[in-house]
Amino acid sequence: MAQAFHRLGSEVTVIEMGRAMARADADHAKIAVDAIREEGVTILEGHKAVKVTGADGAISVDTESDDGTKTIQGTHLLVAVGRRAMLDGLELEAGKVDFDRRGIQVSDKLRSVSNPRVWALGDIAGQGQFTHLAGWHASVFTRRAFFKQGSKASDLPLPAVTYVAPEVAQVGLTEAEAREQFGDSVTTSSFPFHENDRAIAEGKTLGEAKLVIRKGKILGASVVGDGAGDIIQIVGYGMSNKLGVQSLTNFISPYPTRAEVVKRAASAHFTPTVFGKASRTLVGLLQRIP
Repeated sequence: MAQAFHRLGSEVTVIEMGRAMARADADHAKIAVDAIREEGVTILEGHKAVKVTGADGAISVDTESDDGTKTIQGTHLLVAVGRRAMLDGLELEAGKVDFDRRGIQVSDKLRSVSNPRVWALGDIAGQGQFTHLAGWHASVFTRRAFFKQGSKASDLPLPAVTYVAPEVAQVGLTEAEAREQFGDSVTTSSFPFHENDRAIAEGKTLGEAKLVIRKGKILGASVVGDGAGDIIQIVGYGMSNKLGVQSLTNFISPYPTRAEVVKRAASAHFTPTVFGKASRTLVGLLQRIP
């Protein structure tokens, strides 16, 4: 929204209590935030809005941060503090359906934990506010309710895309989340857009694909750059079908396309093995065989 209003001609200041795009990969969030700042949007990270005063057309917002206090002045104020499930009028208490501020409390089968005769799907299920997640919930419900299949709401990794320019897309664990869970056994493999011929030809070389890997398994991925939301789907497919990182190298990627960055990032993971000292020694020995 900040980027959109700025491009429409407004001066925009974003007041963010934490890190901007905190749920995204930290490296990729920085690339996107820096790009938005370069366009002219002011982004204040680590600033808490503590007071709003003024009148129509003349608003002041007082903020606090580690650097002290600051007052932001403007004509309009957009408050973006998230959404909540609309439960009013459903009389859930009468049906003995437990709920909290996130929505109805459901199991992985999307049934109410307190009244299994009640199902809840989408935003109201409290598992995420994404249109594509609601679509997946509908699929799980249909399979379980009508075809008695054992699908669960958490069967597949959930992708998310932040539609700024450049786009930031994420699926599975971020690098920080993976290292917190698995420590030094986690590795990453990346490939930059500025080495992708399609990106070079179109003059849109800002971006990168990053894979988060542990023992050959894809734990997650992040893509920042033009078309990131389309590119991340390749990794999402691999993770959903429990394919290893090697599977992302074992297909022919049409040239020139941006999505090739995924294959190149996966291939980069094996570079030390293919071109390392042990491999060079083996090749040398094989060449001596008549």
